[in-house]
Amino acid sequence: MRRGKKRICVVSPCRSGKTVLLTDIAAKAVSKKNHVWAMAHVKEIVAQLEKTARVFDIRLDMYHIGMVQTLTRRVGTAKQLPEPKLIIIDECHHTPCKSYRNIMEAFPDAYVIGFTATPELSGRGLGEDYDELINVIHPDELIKQNYLSDYRYFNNKLVSTSGVKTVRGDYEIKEINLRTSQQVVYDGAVTEYLAKTPNKKALVYCTSIANAMELAENFRQAGVSANFITGSQQKYKRDEAMEAFRRGEIKVLTSCNIVSEGVDIPDCEVCILLRPTKSLTLYIQQSMRCLNPLPGKTAYILDLVGNFDNFGFPTQARNWELFKNENNDNKNEVKTRTCPECYMVLFSTQKICDCGHDMSDEVEREEREKEAAELEELDRNRRIILGFRECITTDELIEVVKIRNYKPISAIYKAIENGMDVSVEHLKLVEKMSNYKRGWHKHAMKSIEEGTF
Repeated sequence: MRRGKKRICVVSPCRSGKTVLLTDIAAKAVSKKNHVWAMAHVKEIVAQLEKTARVFDIRLDMYHIGMVQTLTRRVGTAKQLPEPKLIIIDECHHTPCKSYRNIMEAFPDAYVIGFTATPELSGRGLGEDYDELINVIHPDELIKQNYLSDYRYFNNKLVSTSGVKTVRGDYEIKEINLRTSQQVVYDGAVTEYLAKTPNKKALVYCTSIANAMELAENFRQAGVSANFITGSQQKYKRDEAMEAFRRGEIKVLTSCNIVSEGVDIPDCEVCILLRPTKSLTLYIQQSMRCLNPLPGKTAYILDLVGNFDNFGFPTQARNWELFKNENNDNKNEVKTRTCPECYMVLFSTQKICDCGHDMSDEVEREEREKEAAELEELDRNRRIILGFRECITTDELIEVVKIRNYKPISAIYKAIENGMDVSVEHLKLVEKMSNYKRGWHKHAMKSIEEGTF
């Protein structure tokens, strides 16, 4: 703000306490007699904001919390609230939606602070709505500090996404529905739950209401207490199922289009992913729901649709940016593949696994996936690099450049942009890869040191 930035996007991981952080900011602003608006797009998040505001004992005549859909209707009407000096947006990756923009445009002098774990929507960054991005902390660091639960990740792919069209940045839902609404998928989910996480409280993410209902019935037939919730249910039924799950009266809760954002279930131990997605935002929001910390807890993520192959681990470090370009992530994402023999995760360009298995025959791999419903655990100490966003060292940037056939110099620009160390050895390698004039690295290093590169 001191540097003149008025719209700030704060990236803080799922389960990291964004609600407490933003409420603390609001309390301090109100204490200086500033009107503050806080908004979100779903009732569950608004309810959390209101509950936390009571803990902080904020003056509610100065702090106005509401659904964005309600607040936008009050702008410019007789019921308009006092003009805000500060607007706080929870889950601000939804800011590109019209209702948020209407409010921001109505109060151009107000400061805006948005909070999100995933600052992109449908593969696009938030640069049109924010002029500064702050990465608070990486999720793996929160695990080390015991603010998030550590977890075990099991990966397999019971559903093929080959040939499925992309609509608004994600798989076409009707086709995905057809492919996931099969008994082999239901059986796989029940079998893996009983084998890997029996009696643990599990959230299951499905692609449709019918899918969620059918799977809940499959769990009950297997002797597991289960129920389902959907966004179209009557609120009291949804609340009843959620409370029964919180109390432990049911062990498995299947869901469709809900329990991705703004739901706090501390003792949830397992997330079962049955919705294939191209959305990194959806993947992170869903898979990290089970990571609230409890003493001695280890969470489990059972990925039955291979989302890991597109995104890597949900907690791995990512260098989020407000603007995304062709050299950045989603457009030509580097894919990974899992060896069907040893289940090691590898770059898709690697044809022969370290175990010696030849993976050039994709037909064989597809057949194995259809036949086997067994999940294999992935090594949490292994870093999965999908693109520039996941790189945390200059060496990793250079490796991505090689794989994706980018201009080698782009690795150096990206390293400088992200504050990474650039050595003479890095510049010599780029010099060689680019066929630059011999000795170029000396001039480049001098320019970097002077800040004129």
